[in-house]
Amino acid sequence: MSDDEAYEQLTQDMQAMCRDLSAHAETIPHTQESIDALRELVDRVLEANPDSDLGYYKAYPSWLAIIQAGHGLTREDIAEKARYGGWDPDRDDYMRINRDGDWEGLSQEQADNLLWDNRREIIDAVGRFASRLDPDTIKHLTVLTFTPPEHPLTLEDVQHLVQRVDDRLRPHLDPADLEEDEDVYRIGDWGYVRAADYEQAFEGEPAWAQDMYMLDGNEPDRDAEWVETYNAGGNAALSMALDRQFDEGRTDNVFYTTAPEPYEPVLEHTADGTVSKETTERPETDASGQPPTEDEVRRMAASIDLSDLDVAREQYPLVCEVARHGGGTLDFDIILDLRRVTGIPDLNYEMYAYIDGKFDDDLLQICEDILDGTDTESLSRIQSYIQAAQPSASKELLMGLNLTLNDGQHITAWTNDARIPMERVPDGWHRYGVRLADSPSSYDCPYADVKPGIMVNHAFDFITRTDLTDAINRTDICLQVDACTYDGHYAYLHDNHTLEENVPSPRYTPPDKEQAVSLSGEAKASRDASQALGGTSAPDAPAQETQR
Repeated sequence: MSDDEAYEQLTQDMQAMCRDLSAHAETIPHTQESIDALRELVDRVLEANPDSDLGYYKAYPSWLAIIQAGHGLTREDIAEKARYGGWDPDRDDYMRINRDGDWEGLSQEQADNLLWDNRREIIDAVGRFASRLDPDTIKHLTVLTFTPPEHPLTLEDVQHLVQRVDDRLRPHLDPADLEEDEDVYRIGDWGYVRAADYEQAFEGEPAWAQDMYMLDGNEPDRDAEWVETYNAGGNAALSMALDRQFDEGRTDNVFYTTAPEPYEPVLEHTADGTVSKETTERPETDASGQPPTEDEVRRMAASIDLSDLDVAREQYPLVCEVARHGGGTLDFDIILDLRRVTGIPDLNYEMYAYIDGKFDDDLLQICEDILDGTDTESLSRIQSYIQAAQPSASKELLMGLNLTLNDGQHITAWTNDARIPMERVPDGWHRYGVRLADSPSSYDCPYADVKPGIMVNHAFDFITRTDLTDAINRTDICLQVDACTYDGHYAYLHDNHTLEENVPSPRYTPPDKEQAVSLSGEAKASRDASQALGGTSAPDAPAQETQR
């Protein structure tokens, strides 16, 4: 079949579909997807025939109305049309040109209803102009043919799916032998997995699983919308929603790509100036694998009061880490000095807080004295603390938490300030993740959603005997953390899914405003936790896990 013949066949298919849809317009599902499809169809018909009566159903966003519809009009002309039509750009979401040529103001609901109430006329116009429309117009017509699935989904179905797939993908993250340009999927801030491993993770799952997993991974706060989309139109509707997510550039977290070029080793220097270490640590990037934008660098630098933007660009991963912990420029400077002193290029905030808790004197001055050669003892002390702080292979230190949730619940929990593997959660306990807020520096508490599985902007996991399933599944509230503090207790989580029973269980103490800081908190809060871990004199005392 030639291209002309294929196009003719597609035109006939569109015309036949329009005839059927027009005859059964009352059966078209009244969903947001249908409204969006009708809006797209109006635009396509007007591109083919600007004089079509469908122009009366086109709504212009108020902030673009003058640019899009005011060509050739004077300011006085526009003011007159707005006055007679009643359009107020400060009040109305949209503007439409009515049959008198005046500019009429519409709310979002009114703009949607205008399309819905005239859906048959819109469909008929598409059929008339089918031969002049882009071939992919048919996909917008397809949206109007969606039928509900036999078995609708619930939010709980989606959450269980995400948990199952996450557990299968976790062992395959960032393989060491990944080659440049190899087919991979990006999984939020977890990293990359091979395409084959990604596909295998969905074996045995229902047909909706892959699209739903990707929709959730990119915009988890819209899970209720994705469930509604599927329940209105099944797999076809879900696939269309994912296509739109990609088309609109909202797939920053979970997507298919190819593996990036491996980073070349970067030489590191010890305190005496000799080259002794190499690292392949990658600079922190956004979820699409791209370096941070200038605005992101400026925003994160401002969040820790760092004025030197050149340093912020060079040390962007550390800037982000310090900001996540509520630290400032002093913490940032000390960590940089500790990295130079120890020769450990990835020495992190938790390790810094642990070391800081071991010294009564100014750690910044101690580092400077080590670097200029006037302090020969402190370096060995720092190195002994680092050695003592290595996590145990058979057990993991957990810290007791007091959590206040935005639905009024007060719960106790345990956390390692990182991720807790599901396979290690004791029987009778529940694991939940907490998401870091988009702008931590602007919140009294820098945390956002509480969910069974968090991939993107993950702050920490916690385990608790309190079942939060009903609270999370409520549609009228997004479960979040209002306040979060350590309670001073510690326990060991063993490989055999048990907590040491001789460690007291956490007890809830309502925090006052000054105590309601981030989990890892400001430098002094972390120092207090570190001192509780190891005291001030025993270098072999345990320390909290440092891996993120």
